[in-house]
Amino acid sequence: MSQRSLPSSRMSIDKTTLSKFNDILNSLTREDSIDDIHRKKVLHKALDVLNITKEPIDKHYIIGDVLGSGKYGLVKEGVSKRNTELHVAIKTINLSSVKDKFHIIAQEILIMKRVDHHSIVKVFEIYRDQEKIHIVMELLEGKELFDFLFQRDRLKESEAATIIKQLVQ
Repeated sequence: MSQRSLPSSRMSIDKTTLSKFNDILNSLTREDSIDDIHRKKVLHKALDVLNITKEPIDKHYIIGDVLGSGKYGLVKEGVSKRNTELHVAIKTINLSSVKDKFHIIAQEILIMKRVDHHSIVKVFEIYRDQEKIHIVMELLEGKELFDFLFQRDRLKESEAATIIKQLVQ
């Protein structure tokens, strides 16, 4: 079964919604003196504009082992309860660890929901609660480009050309 069999949750975001979302986020970047509680409220308001699901993620997915970690959270493997053959990656962002970067997280979510390209991981669904955001994505096998390049001493020109072509697309 293809990992892309779950319909993508990409949504067409009209200009009014996008403008409202950006206005809310811009209020975060303009106000340097606001506290984390206020920033978190503003982030939730921005996420409301994007219609992020407020249900518990464990209602829909069985969360498994850690696949990796990043600056803002962990990525774990998940299995859909609706279709147990569907394995996904679930990026969990703990909002308390984000501090003053709430607008970066909201922008990342907006971009991930809008981008649709065969070389970019697909976002299927996004869940949130008061403290965490869970981004359900396509599970990809293999390595990240950085790891691939690091393990190779040199690339053939044709390999480098293929990689550059994919990046430019």
